[in-house]
Amino acid sequence: MLPEIRFNSGNACDATTWVCKVPGCNLQYLGETLDEATKRGMHIGLHTDSKSILVHFELPRSSQGSQRMLATVLSKGGAVNNPISMESLDHYHAEVWGLIAVKAPQMPARFGAVEHEKLGGKSSEELAEMREMGDDLFARARKQAPTTSGQILWITATPAFITVYGKPHMSTARRIEWIKWKAGTLNMELTLPVFMAMFKQVTFYESSNVRMQKFKATAEVWQGKLDWKGLEADERNLIWDINEGRDDRHCRTCQEVLNPESKSEYCKSCNPEKGTRDDLEEDEDEDVTTEDHDDLYVMQYVFGGVLDDTVVKIGRSACPENRRKAMEASQNFRIQLSSTFKGHGHFEKAVHAHLAALGLKAADGPGVEWFRMSFADAVREIGVVFCKTCDDQPLEKRRKIN
Repeated sequence: MLPEIRFNSGNACDATTWVCKVPGCNLQYLGETLDEATKRGMHIGLHTDSKSILVHFELPRSSQGSQRMLATVLSKGGAVNNPISMESLDHYHAEVWGLIAVKAPQMPARFGAVEHEKLGGKSSEELAEMREMGDDLFARARKQAPTTSGQILWITATPAFITVYGKPHMSTARRIEWIKWKAGTLNMELTLPVFMAMFKQVTFYESSNVRMQKFKATAEVWQGKLDWKGLEADERNLIWDINEGRDDRHCRTCQEVLNPESKSEYCKSCNPEKGTRDDLEEDEDEDVTTEDHDDLYVMQYVFGGVLDDTVVKIGRSACPENRRKAMEASQNFRIQLSSTFKGHGHFEKAVHAHLAALGLKAADGPGVEWFRMSFADAVREIGVVFCKTCDDQPLEKRRKIN
């Protein structure tokens, strides 16, 4: 009967199941070793590919306590003064040994289709180096092993269960090794976004800000100094989205990736009537009121310190200055907030329709908020819309506007 695999999501300071590399020794008296292990309530298994010893106790023990007990048991077989390093059985061991499936990380759809074809377990470099050690022990143990669990040879009685720990104490170097192994096993090119996705898989930080800081530090250990600001904006945004757990949403018509903050199902090109707001959901109320308190704004380009007075952007936002900063952050030019009409954001749709009817909409790109006109002309036409809207409304609604 194979042991049950249990999972523990807590810290692994004390554990029931430990792993150590086989020390470079020959056991003259294997039988005495197994008898001593049985007396002490130890279950010993051997992982043949990695040349590792699996030690299981019925009750949790510390790393040092487990090391001392294993050293005592091995000494009964003739092994003396062999250094032993113990690690709790973790997901890295379990994935490499085939105890659990290797799962691909979650990636936003715009990352592109990735074929997660499982290539089969691959030993890491460190595990491969251990193949030359402990050959005598393993050759003899295979003849006496009463049961086999996957690639684990139980040379004592098979335990009822073994425990895989989700939060082991793991060095940065070993965590990087795990990520590299997963990428190779899943046939994924290990780019920075993929590294972030896998780093998120193999770490357990509750704060996304802390995880981002640790990711940057780990990435520098992996590939040297990380020039974060030197990365392409799309790559940085993709890494941020993976870290924050944002999934891509696509336009129902053209499948263009939508802004994660947008609640519309269409991009602005496919449904401009519903896509005139950059950063807020379109107001569904047809009545013109000031209940939402958004501001109407006018912005302009500034190239090399020179204001471009031939085109303006007219939009709405709860905080136009924050909107300006967000737009400017991803550009190599400045954007000026030329005017703000407090509490008049609800006029945006009417202003856009008025200017489009005059043939002033900029046709250079897909944006629907840019118009070919000077700032002075923009302010004048906005005023025309204000007055026209007031004239078209009953007296009680004009009072709300004014």
